[in-house]
Amino acid sequence: MEIANSAAEIFPHMENEEKRELISLVLSNPVIEDASVRYDYKKPFDMFVDMENIEKWRRILKAKAFSERRQTLVLP
Repeated sequence: MEIANSAAEIFPHMENEEKRELISLVLSNPVIEDASVRYDYKKPFDMFVDMENIEKWRRILKAKAFSERRQTLVLP
């Protein structure tokens, strides 16, 4: 998640090999077609493509964080 949050900032400053690694981490099946690149997103990055899925992801993370806090507050 940390990489996803700062990728746009750090990408221009990365070495070419680092850029290749980041791209291969996020994308699959890249194909050059008519002067464009077509690709699929790898999981879990595919969830971030659709805004509805981003909200779903946020709700899941928020629920998980709430659950973890609740468990630490419960006395045995």
